[in-house]
Amino acid sequence: SQNLPNPFTTATSFAYNTANLGRGMVKVYRANGKVVFSQSVKGSGVITWKAAEQLSAGVYFYRLTSGNLVVSKRMILVR
Repeated sequence: SQNLPNPFTTATSFAYNTANLGRGMVKVYRANGKVVFSQSVKGSGVITWKAAEQLSAGVYFYRLTSGNLVVSKRMILVR
């Protein structure tokens, strides 16, 4: 699901559900494609991502991949 809150200043959360697909992976990317966070997931739950202080304000993307499913969403970090 879309992260909340969006835009965010220090931390944001997003829900996932891979119950019918098995294990999955969530990755957060900078706009230039560099991975800044990665976490393996299984089933359903919520991830809270705390943006490190060294990350600059801007647009980030998160992607959930599990089986044939790929979901990408955009989020905005403001400082």
